[in-house]
Amino acid sequence: MEHENNSTIVLVSKYATADKPIRVVGESAEYTCPCCLDLYTWPELTHCGHIVDKLCFRDGEGCPVCKKALLWTVPNIKMERDVKELKIHCIYEDEGCDSICSVDDMDKHIKNCGFGLVECQYKYLGCEAKLARADLRSHNEGIHHFELLSRHCLELSSSLNEMKLSKALLANQVMTQIQSQKSDGEFHGTTSPEDWNNYYSDEIKRAGIYVQVDLTPFNLQNVPTLVTSLHGATNHWTLTGGSSPYSVSREGFTIYIPNITVSDALRYRYCIHYFGFDD
Repeated sequence: MEHENNSTIVLVSKYATADKPIRVVGESAEYTCPCCLDLYTWPELTHCGHIVDKLCFRDGEGCPVCKKALLWTVPNIKMERDVKELKIHCIYEDEGCDSICSVDDMDKHIKNCGFGLVECQYKYLGCEAKLARADLRSHNEGIHHFELLSRHCLELSSSLNEMKLSKALLANQVMTQIQSQKSDGEFHGTTSPEDWNNYYSDEIKRAGIYVQVDLTPFNLQNVPTLVTSLHGATNHWTLTGGSSPYSVSREGFTIYIPNITVSDALRYRYCIHYFGFDD
């Protein structure tokens, strides 16, 4: 884009890079640090009368302009305020934006400028597009995002299947270990899907189901060591509580499964398998 306004000069600032400068409306020499040639950010007045940006001072090197030893510096509040009120062209001027804002308001403008380059919001699905903010809506409605989403869902489904397979293998390993440790004190059993009851706890504000397992038929002599697991037709791998028996005694124990109902347990035929040792 050609710049026809002769009262405007090119200047590098915090809003641009050396290869993409911005333009200040009007003369700006008095608002430019003599050391870094950038607009003042934190202007400091030295005892020798120079105004230098705070970032340009170096410890022990005196005044950056005349090299005299520094006796003191003070913030130049007026200069800082004047710089914030300077009018500058949008950094996306070459892309077509003709907006002019104060330095103080440029950050807000840049965040909403329709010519600013932004990444596609579906980057997490694999879309690498970078485009003007004004074109983002039409881009997001493109059919290719549905294809990316479909592929993403297939990958998630594959991951879930791998998780289920891993849990099944772990359960088989546990059962194999238990079976390899048979002794006179071993016992096992399975509850019925009809044994579940609903519960609600006012204390923790949680509802779910529970089952009380009767161990008296085993005539145990000690509080047993238990291994329990939840089994069913589907979705049981997403639930918690099946391997955490409560109130274990020689007479029995209780299992709590939160966030489901008895009707769910009946529908999916949920039951508790348990193995124990009277030791």
